Amino acid sequence: MPTVNWEKALLRDNPFAGTPPKPGEEIIWAGMASQKKLIEDRIALSLSTSPYSLVLNWGPWGGGKTHAARYFNQDENLTALSRRAKTGKPLSMVINIPRGSKNVVKDLYIGLISNIGLKRIKDDISKVAIALGDRFAETVRAYSGDEELALAMELLAEAKPGSRVKTEATKNSELALSLKRYFFLSAGTPELRELGLGRKMESSNDLIKVLTSIFNLLLHSGKDDPPYSEVIIWFDEMEEILSLPGKEQVVLTGLLRDLTDSVPSNLTMFLNFTGRAGGKVEDIGAYLSPAVWDRVRDQIFFDFLTEDQVREYIVEMLNHPKYRPSEPKAPSEYFPFDRGGVDYVSHELMAKATPRAINEVCSLVIERALTTGILDRRDGVISATVLEGMNEQIKSITSKGAVSPR
Repeated sequence: MPTVNWEKALLRDNPFAGTPPKPGEEIIWAGMASQKKLIEDRIALSLSTSPYSLVLNWGPWGGGKTHAARYFNQDENLTALSRRAKTGKPLSMVINIPRGSKNVVKDLYIGLISNIGLKRIKDDISKVAIALGDRFAETVRAYSGDEELALAMELLAEAKPGSRVKTEATKNSELALSLKRYFFLSAGTPELRELGLGRKMESSNDLIKVLTSIFNLLLHSGKDDPPYSEVIIWFDEMEEILSLPGKEQVVLTGLLRDLTDSVPSNLTMFLNFTGRAGGKVEDIGAYLSPAVWDRVRDQIFFDFLTEDQVREYIVEMLNHPKYRPSEPKAPSEYFPFDRGGVDYVSHELMAKATPRAINEVCSLVIERALTTGILDRRDGVISATVLEGMNEQIKSITSKGAVSPR
Protein backbone atom coordinates (compact mmCIF):
# COMPACT_ATOMS: atom_id res chain seq x y z
CA MET A 1 0.00 0.00 0.00
CA PRO A 2 1.51 3.39 -1.00
CA THR A 3 2.71 5.60 1.85
CA VAL A 4 0.84 8.88 2.36
CA ASN A 5 3.30 11.73 2.88
CA TRP A 6 1.24 14.64 4.18
CA GLU A 7 4.21 17.00 3.96
CA LYS A 8 3.69 17.07 0.18
CA ALA A 9 0.30 18.64 0.87
CA LEU A 10 2.03 21.05 3.29
CA LEU A 11 0.14 19.44 6.15
CA ARG A 12 1.27 17.73 9.35
CA ASP A 13 -1.50 15.15 9.15
CA ASN A 14 -4.92 14.53 7.66
CA PRO A 15 -7.26 17.38 8.74
CA PHE A 16 -10.25 15.38 7.55
CA ALA A 17 -9.65 12.13 9.41
CA GLY A 18 -12.99 10.56 10.26
CA THR A 19 -11.84 8.95 13.49
CA PRO A 20 -12.27 10.74 16.84
CA PRO A 21 -9.13 12.41 18.27
CA LYS A 22 -7.05 10.43 20.73
CA PRO A 23 -7.68 11.11 24.44
CA GLY A 24 -6.08 14.41 25.40
CA GLU A 25 -5.62 15.48 21.77
CA GLU A 26 -6.91 18.91 20.78
CA ILE A 27 -10.36 18.95 19.20
CA ILE A 28 -10.83 21.83 16.78
CA TRP A 29 -13.87 23.61 15.41
CA ALA A 30 -14.23 24.66 11.77
CA GLY A 31 -17.11 26.42 10.05
CA MET A 32 -20.61 26.22 11.54
CA ALA A 33 -20.13 29.58 13.23
CA SER A 34 -23.81 30.04 14.09
CA GLN A 35 -24.06 26.73 15.98
CA LYS A 36 -20.82 27.43 17.82
CA LYS A 37 -22.03 30.87 18.95
CA LEU A 38 -25.40 29.52 20.07
CA ILE A 39 -23.75 26.86 22.24
CA GLU A 40 -21.19 29.31 23.63
CA ASP A 41 -23.95 31.78 24.51
CA ARG A 42 -26.08 29.04 26.07
CA ILE A 43 -23.25 27.76 28.29
CA ALA A 44 -22.17 31.28 29.28
CA LEU A 45 -25.77 32.16 30.18
CA SER A 46 -26.16 28.94 32.17
CA LEU A 47 -22.98 29.72 34.09
CA SER A 48 -24.15 33.20 34.99
CA THR A 49 -27.74 32.28 35.96
CA SER A 50 -29.05 29.61 38.31
CA PRO A 51 -32.12 27.95 36.67
CA TYR A 52 -31.59 24.61 34.94
CA SER A 53 -31.33 24.45 31.15
CA LEU A 54 -32.44 21.65 28.85
CA VAL A 55 -31.20 22.12 25.28
CA LEU A 56 -32.09 20.05 22.22
CA ASN A 57 -29.41 19.73 19.52
CA TRP A 58 -30.90 18.09 16.47
CA GLY A 59 -30.19 17.55 12.80
CA PRO A 60 -28.97 14.95 10.28
CA TRP A 61 -26.49 12.16 10.89
CA GLY A 62 -22.91 13.45 10.68
CA GLY A 63 -24.00 17.04 11.25
CA GLY A 64 -21.57 17.79 14.09
CA LYS A 65 -23.57 17.20 17.27
CA THR A 66 -21.16 14.66 18.78
CA HIS A 67 -18.23 16.84 17.74
CA ALA A 68 -19.85 19.78 19.54
CA ALA A 69 -20.15 17.71 22.73
CA ARG A 70 -16.48 16.74 22.61
CA TYR A 71 -15.32 20.24 21.67
CA PHE A 72 -17.19 21.99 24.46
CA ASN A 73 -16.15 19.33 26.96
CA GLN A 74 -12.51 20.44 26.67
CA ASP A 75 -11.04 22.20 29.71
CA GLU A 76 -9.67 25.17 27.77
CA ASN A 77 -13.06 25.94 26.23
CA LEU A 78 -14.87 25.59 29.55
CA THR A 79 -12.24 27.82 31.19
CA ALA A 80 -12.71 30.50 28.54
CA LEU A 81 -16.50 30.45 28.94
CA SER A 82 -16.15 30.57 32.74
CA ARG A 83 -13.99 33.67 32.46
CA ARG A 84 -16.54 35.25 30.14
CA ALA A 85 -19.31 34.55 32.68
CA LYS A 86 -17.02 35.51 35.60
CA THR A 87 -17.73 32.27 37.43
CA GLY A 88 -15.87 29.19 38.57
CA LYS A 89 -15.39 26.25 36.23
CA PRO A 90 -18.23 23.82 35.59
CA LEU A 91 -18.17 20.04 35.77
CA SER A 92 -18.83 18.75 32.25
CA MET A 93 -19.24 15.25 30.86
CA VAL A 94 -20.41 13.43 27.72
CA ILE A 95 -22.41 10.22 28.05
CA ASN A 96 -23.90 8.01 25.32
CA ILE A 97 -27.40 6.61 25.61
CA PRO A 98 -26.79 2.83 25.89
CA ARG A 99 -28.20 1.02 22.89
CA GLY A 100 -30.84 -1.59 23.68
CA SER A 101 -30.27 -1.36 27.43
CA LYS A 102 -32.56 -3.37 29.67
CA ASN A 103 -31.66 -1.21 32.69
CA VAL A 104 -30.99 2.23 31.29
CA VAL A 105 -30.85 4.07 34.63
CA LYS A 106 -28.26 1.64 35.99
CA ASP A 107 -26.17 1.91 32.83
CA LEU A 108 -26.31 5.71 32.83
CA TYR A 109 -25.65 5.89 36.58
CA ILE A 110 -22.46 3.81 36.24
CA GLY A 111 -21.48 5.79 33.14
CA LEU A 112 -21.85 9.14 34.89
CA ILE A 113 -20.08 8.05 38.10
CA SER A 114 -17.24 6.55 36.06
CA ASN A 115 -17.01 9.65 33.88
CA ILE A 116 -16.58 11.97 36.85
CA GLY A 117 -14.51 9.48 38.86
CA LEU A 118 -15.51 8.25 42.31
CA LYS A 119 -12.24 9.47 43.82
CA ARG A 120 -12.91 12.95 42.43
CA ILE A 121 -16.46 12.88 43.78
CA LYS A 122 -15.18 11.84 47.18
CA ASP A 123 -12.53 14.58 47.28
CA ASP A 124 -14.97 17.29 46.22
CA ILE A 125 -17.84 16.43 48.56
CA SER A 126 -15.32 15.99 51.40
CA LYS A 127 -14.51 19.69 50.95
CA VAL A 128 -18.22 20.47 51.19
CA ALA A 129 -18.46 18.32 54.33
CA ILE A 130 -15.58 20.22 55.93
CA ALA A 131 -17.17 23.57 55.04
CA LEU A 132 -20.57 22.53 56.42
CA GLY A 133 -19.26 20.80 59.53
CA ASP A 134 -22.08 19.52 61.71
CA ARG A 135 -24.63 20.64 59.11
CA PHE A 136 -23.36 18.20 56.46
CA ALA A 137 -25.37 15.20 57.71
CA GLU A 138 -28.57 17.26 57.73
CA THR A 139 -27.82 18.65 54.27
CA VAL A 140 -27.13 15.30 52.63
CA ARG A 141 -30.27 13.82 54.17
CA ALA A 142 -32.32 16.69 52.77
CA TYR A 143 -30.86 16.14 49.30
CA SER A 144 -31.31 12.36 49.26
CA GLY A 145 -34.57 12.06 51.16
CA ASP A 146 -33.30 8.66 52.37
CA GLU A 147 -31.44 8.03 55.63
CA GLU A 148 -29.58 4.93 54.40
CA LEU A 149 -28.36 6.60 51.19
CA ALA A 150 -27.41 9.70 53.15
CA LEU A 151 -25.31 7.56 55.48
CA ALA A 152 -23.48 6.10 52.48
CA MET A 153 -22.77 9.64 51.23
CA GLU A 154 -21.40 10.56 54.66
CA LEU A 155 -19.08 7.58 54.53
CA LEU A 156 -17.90 8.58 51.07
CA ALA A 157 -17.16 12.09 52.28
CA GLU A 158 -15.39 10.70 55.37
CA ALA A 159 -17.83 12.75 57.40
CA LYS A 160 -19.03 10.01 59.76
CA PRO A 161 -16.85 10.10 62.87
CA GLY A 162 -15.10 6.93 63.95
CA SER A 163 -15.94 4.77 60.94
CA ARG A 164 -13.52 2.04 59.79
CA VAL A 165 -13.97 3.32 56.26
CA LYS A 166 -12.68 6.74 57.25
CA THR A 167 -9.59 5.26 58.90
CA GLU A 168 -8.76 2.98 55.98
CA ALA A 169 -9.41 5.63 53.33
CA THR A 170 -7.28 8.20 55.15
CA LYS A 171 -4.46 5.75 55.72
CA ASN A 172 -4.29 4.62 52.08
CA SER A 173 -5.27 7.94 50.48
CA GLU A 174 -7.63 5.89 48.40
CA LEU A 175 -11.23 4.85 48.62
CA ALA A 176 -11.89 1.70 50.60
CA LEU A 177 -12.77 -1.19 48.30
CA SER A 178 -16.05 -1.70 50.13
CA LEU A 179 -17.14 1.84 49.27
CA LYS A 180 -16.15 1.39 45.65
CA ARG A 181 -18.17 -1.80 45.44
CA TYR A 182 -21.14 -0.11 47.09
CA PHE A 183 -21.27 2.86 44.71
CA PHE A 184 -20.61 0.68 41.67
CA LEU A 185 -23.48 -1.60 42.69
CA SER A 186 -21.47 -4.76 43.33
CA ALA A 187 -21.46 -4.77 47.14
CA GLY A 188 -22.49 -7.92 48.91
CA THR A 189 -23.33 -8.72 52.52
CA PRO A 190 -19.68 -8.52 53.74
CA GLU A 191 -19.24 -5.01 52.31
CA LEU A 192 -22.56 -3.81 53.70
CA ARG A 193 -21.63 -5.19 57.13
CA GLU A 194 -18.25 -3.45 57.00
CA LEU A 195 -19.87 -0.16 56.03
CA GLY A 196 -22.60 -0.45 58.61
CA LEU A 197 -25.31 -0.19 55.97
CA GLY A 198 -28.54 -2.14 56.01
CA ARG A 199 -29.10 -2.46 52.27
CA LYS A 200 -27.49 -1.84 48.90
CA MET A 201 -28.76 0.40 46.11
CA GLU A 202 -31.16 -1.56 43.95
CA SER A 203 -34.02 0.45 42.51
CA SER A 204 -33.83 3.12 39.82
CA ASN A 205 -35.18 5.51 42.43
CA ASP A 206 -32.14 4.81 44.66
CA LEU A 207 -29.74 5.50 41.80
CA ILE A 208 -31.44 8.75 40.85
CA LYS A 209 -31.41 9.90 44.49
CA VAL A 210 -27.67 9.24 44.75
CA LEU A 211 -26.94 10.97 41.43
CA THR A 212 -28.95 14.06 42.29
CA SER A 213 -27.47 14.17 45.80
CA ILE A 214 -23.96 14.09 44.35
CA PHE A 215 -24.76 16.86 41.86
CA ASN A 216 -26.39 19.03 44.52
CA LEU A 217 -23.43 18.58 46.85
CA LEU A 218 -20.96 19.45 44.08
CA LEU A 219 -22.99 22.61 43.47
CA HIS A 220 -23.59 23.44 47.13
CA SER A 221 -22.54 26.93 48.14
CA GLY A 222 -22.45 27.91 51.78
CA LYS A 223 -19.87 30.24 53.18
CA ASP A 224 -17.35 28.86 50.67
CA ASP A 225 -17.59 28.68 46.88
CA PRO A 226 -19.02 25.38 45.58
CA PRO A 227 -16.68 22.86 43.95
CA TYR A 228 -18.31 23.63 40.58
CA SER A 229 -20.36 26.50 39.23
CA GLU A 230 -22.48 24.27 36.96
CA VAL A 231 -22.99 20.62 36.07
CA ILE A 232 -23.15 20.14 32.29
CA ILE A 233 -24.23 16.78 30.86
CA TRP A 234 -24.23 16.03 27.13
CA PHE A 235 -26.51 13.07 26.41
CA ASP A 236 -25.24 11.91 23.02
CA GLU A 237 -27.08 9.68 20.55
CA MET A 238 -30.45 10.33 22.17
CA GLU A 239 -32.07 8.69 19.15
CA GLU A 240 -31.02 5.38 20.75
CA ILE A 241 -34.11 5.81 22.92
CA LEU A 242 -35.85 4.05 20.03
CA SER A 243 -33.66 0.95 20.58
CA LEU A 244 -34.77 0.62 24.20
CA PRO A 245 -37.63 -1.60 25.33
CA GLY A 246 -40.82 0.41 25.80
CA LYS A 247 -40.57 0.35 29.59
CA GLU A 248 -36.98 1.61 29.49
CA GLN A 249 -37.96 4.49 27.20
CA VAL A 250 -40.35 5.65 29.89
CA VAL A 251 -37.66 5.19 32.56
CA LEU A 252 -35.14 7.25 30.55
CA THR A 253 -37.49 10.20 30.10
CA GLY A 254 -38.33 9.87 33.79
CA LEU A 255 -34.63 10.18 34.63
CA LEU A 256 -34.36 13.40 32.62
CA ARG A 257 -37.43 14.79 34.36
CA ASP A 258 -36.16 13.80 37.80
CA LEU A 259 -32.78 15.42 37.18
CA THR A 260 -34.41 18.77 36.40
CA ASP A 261 -36.82 18.42 39.33
CA SER A 262 -34.19 17.40 41.88
CA VAL A 263 -31.33 19.60 40.63
CA PRO A 264 -33.30 22.73 39.71
CA SER A 265 -30.29 25.07 39.84
CA ASN A 266 -27.01 25.13 37.93
CA LEU A 267 -27.69 22.06 35.80
CA THR A 268 -27.43 22.18 31.99
CA MET A 269 -28.28 19.17 29.84
CA PHE A 270 -27.77 18.93 26.09
CA LEU A 271 -29.75 16.26 24.25
CA ASN A 272 -28.09 15.33 20.93
CA PHE A 273 -30.76 13.84 18.69
CA THR A 274 -30.42 12.64 15.09
CA GLY A 275 -33.88 12.67 13.57
CA ARG A 276 -35.16 10.60 10.71
CA ALA A 277 -34.62 11.88 7.17
CA GLY A 278 -37.17 14.55 6.38
CA GLY A 279 -38.35 14.66 9.97
CA LYS A 280 -39.35 17.75 11.90
CA VAL A 281 -38.45 18.82 15.41
CA GLU A 282 -42.02 18.06 16.49
CA ASP A 283 -41.34 14.40 15.68
CA ILE A 284 -38.60 14.34 18.32
CA GLY A 285 -41.09 15.56 20.90
CA ALA A 286 -43.04 12.36 20.37
CA TYR A 287 -40.10 10.31 21.68
CA LEU A 288 -39.82 12.35 24.88
CA SER A 289 -42.52 12.59 27.51
CA PRO A 290 -44.56 15.82 27.63
CA ALA A 291 -42.94 16.56 31.01
CA VAL A 292 -39.48 16.53 29.40
CA TRP A 293 -40.49 18.20 26.13
CA ASP A 294 -42.03 21.10 28.05
CA ARG A 295 -38.70 21.63 29.83
CA VAL A 296 -36.70 22.14 26.59
CA ARG A 297 -35.71 25.79 26.66
CA ASP A 298 -33.51 26.02 23.57
CA GLN A 299 -33.19 24.21 20.26
CA ILE A 300 -30.04 24.28 18.13
CA PHE A 301 -30.41 22.95 14.59
CA PHE A 302 -27.38 21.36 12.92
CA ASP A 303 -28.52 21.80 9.33
CA PHE A 304 -26.89 20.67 6.10
CA LEU A 305 -24.14 23.08 5.05
CA THR A 306 -24.54 25.49 2.15
CA GLU A 307 -21.91 25.75 -0.60
CA ASP A 308 -20.33 28.76 1.11
CA GLN A 309 -20.28 26.92 4.43
CA VAL A 310 -18.65 23.85 2.84
CA ARG A 311 -15.94 26.09 1.37
CA GLU A 312 -15.42 27.80 4.72
CA TYR A 313 -15.18 24.47 6.52
CA ILE A 314 -12.57 23.09 4.10
CA VAL A 315 -10.41 26.23 4.23
CA GLU A 316 -10.51 26.47 8.03
CA MET A 317 -9.60 22.81 8.45
CA LEU A 318 -6.71 23.04 5.98
CA ASN A 319 -5.25 26.14 7.64
CA HIS A 320 -5.64 25.32 11.31
CA PRO A 321 -2.22 25.47 13.06
CA LYS A 322 -2.75 21.92 14.29
CA TYR A 323 -2.44 20.73 10.69
CA ARG A 324 -0.76 23.50 8.67
CA PRO A 325 2.84 24.38 9.57
CA SER A 326 3.87 28.03 9.17
CA GLU A 327 6.83 27.00 6.97
CA PRO A 328 7.04 26.32 4.14
CA LYS A 329 4.22 28.70 3.34
CA ALA A 330 1.35 27.24 1.33
CA PRO A 331 0.82 28.82 -2.11
CA SER A 332 -2.83 29.53 -1.22
CA GLU A 333 -5.32 28.96 1.55
CA TYR A 334 -6.92 26.23 -0.59
CA PHE A 335 -3.78 24.11 -1.06
CA PRO A 336 -3.53 21.20 -1.82
CA PHE A 337 -6.67 22.17 -3.74
CA ASP A 338 -6.97 25.24 -5.90
CA ARG A 339 -10.06 27.45 -5.66
CA GLY A 340 -11.69 25.56 -8.52
CA GLY A 341 -11.14 22.25 -6.74
CA VAL A 342 -12.75 23.49 -3.53
CA ASP A 343 -15.65 24.92 -5.54
CA TYR A 344 -16.04 21.58 -7.30
CA VAL A 345 -16.31 19.78 -3.97
CA SER A 346 -18.81 22.27 -2.54
CA HIS A 347 -20.94 22.62 -5.69
CA GLU A 348 -20.68 19.41 -7.69
CA LEU A 349 -20.13 16.57 -5.24
CA MET A 350 -22.58 17.10 -2.40
CA ALA A 351 -26.18 18.20 -2.37
CA LYS A 352 -26.67 17.65 1.37
CA ALA A 353 -23.31 18.30 2.96
CA THR A 354 -22.45 17.55 6.58
CA PRO A 355 -19.02 17.81 8.23
CA ARG A 356 -18.76 14.02 8.15
CA ALA A 357 -19.53 13.95 4.42
CA ILE A 358 -16.94 16.63 3.69
CA ASN A 359 -14.35 14.73 5.74
CA GLU A 360 -15.03 11.53 3.80
CA VAL A 361 -14.65 13.16 0.38
CA CYS A 362 -11.69 15.43 1.18
CA SER A 363 -9.79 12.66 2.93
CA LEU A 364 -10.25 10.38 -0.06
CA VAL A 365 -9.22 12.88 -2.73
CA ILE A 366 -6.15 14.24 -0.88
CA GLU A 367 -4.88 10.73 -0.11
CA ARG A 368 -5.50 9.78 -3.73
CA ALA A 369 -3.61 12.84 -4.96
CA LEU A 370 -0.67 12.07 -2.67
CA THR A 371 -0.39 8.39 -3.62
CA THR A 372 -0.74 8.94 -7.38
CA GLY A 373 1.87 11.69 -7.59
CA ILE A 374 -0.47 14.55 -8.49
CA LEU A 375 1.14 16.75 -5.84
CA ASP A 376 4.71 15.77 -6.78
CA ARG A 377 4.76 18.30 -9.62
CA ARG A 378 5.86 21.85 -8.87
CA ASP A 379 2.46 23.18 -9.91
CA GLY A 380 0.51 20.14 -8.79
CA VAL A 381 -2.87 20.88 -7.14
CA ILE A 382 -6.22 19.16 -6.78
CA SER A 383 -8.24 20.98 -9.40
CA ALA A 384 -11.75 20.49 -10.73
CA THR A 385 -10.24 18.51 -13.61
CA VAL A 386 -8.40 16.21 -11.19
CA LEU A 387 -11.61 15.69 -9.22
CA GLU A 388 -13.55 14.82 -12.35
CA GLY A 389 -11.04 12.03 -12.90
CA MET A 390 -11.74 10.68 -9.40
CA ASN A 391 -15.49 10.40 -9.84
CA GLU A 392 -15.43 6.59 -9.70
CA GLN A 393 -13.55 6.58 -6.40
CA ILE A 394 -15.84 9.23 -4.96
CA LYS A 395 -18.90 7.27 -6.06
CA SER A 396 -17.59 4.32 -4.06
CA ILE A 397 -18.15 6.45 -0.97
CA THR A 398 -21.44 8.00 -1.99
CA SER A 399 -22.87 4.60 -2.88
CA LYS A 400 -22.36 3.57 0.77
CA GLY A 401 -24.40 6.53 1.95
CA ALA A 402 -21.51 8.47 3.48
CA VAL A 403 -22.45 11.55 1.46
CA SER A 404 -25.33 12.73 -0.70
CA PRO A 405 -24.07 13.25 -4.25
CA ARG A 406 -25.59 15.70 -6.69
